[in-house]
Order: sequence, then structure tokens, then C-alpha cells
Amino acid sequence: MINFKNWLYCTRVFYWEYTIYNLLFCFISVYLLYLSPLQSIKYIFWLKVLGYFCTTAYYLISRKDRFYFFYNLGINRRRLFIPALIIDVLSLCVILTTAHYFIYG
Repeated sequence: MINFKNWLYCTRVFYWEYTIYNLLFCFISVYLLYLSPLQSIKYIFWLKVLGYFCTTAYYLISRKDRFYFFYNLGINRRRLFIPALIIDVLSLCVILTTAHYFIYG
């Protein structure tokens, strides 16, 4: 059984390190939205999918020793990466909505 407090703490610690790399892809998505709003939706989707998997692969390869902290608290990789994906998609939606509002009024 997993402790919810430990899981919430681990998600917060993990996502703060993880979001730095994903923000780069968010800003590229905003730029694509600025260039052409209707045609760029499919490119934004695939950019975020590719960016998420590249960031995940980078984190799994270079930060492998960080997982011992999460394993000691009883959290596996799936319980770290799925909330990170959900938070990343929600933050992308908020950023793109805000950018569309400010760019196109």
C-alpha cells in the first residue's frame, strides 16, 4: 500500500526537476501557435509527444540514481511518470490557451 503523502511529495519533487526540460517544448509550441494557429495543432501534438519521450529517456538514462530515493518511499516509475504526463498536458493547455488569448485577442 502506498502512502498518499509520500506519493504527493515525490510527484512534486520529480516534476520540478522534470518540468525544466518540458518548458522548452511548451515555448516552441507557443511559437508554432503564433505562426499559424490552425495548421500548427498537429505539429504541437507531435512535438509534445516527442519531447515527452525524449525528456523521459534523458531522465531515465542520466538520472538513474535519483530513482533510489523514490524506491525507498515505495514509489515506482509508473507512479512518477503518469502524473508528470498529466501535469504536463494540463500545463500545456493552460499555456496555449493563455498565449492564444494574448496573441489573437
